Amino acid sequence: GQASSATHIRLALSLVGFMQYYWPGQLICCRLVTENSHVLEKQISRSHHPPKPGTS
Repeated sequence: GQASSATHIRLALSLVGFMQYYWPGQLICCRLVTENSHVLEKQISRSHHPPKPGTS
């Protein structure tokens, strides 16, 4: 419960930081980012697989 919730928050913050570096133009339209956040997560996860927290 809380563990997965905290993980989701960390992933969300990581996504924001990732976008700030790789898609700065997207930040101009916050509404676009919000609406497409899940789509961007899927695109990132397809091309980039970060290590899952708690799994070594």
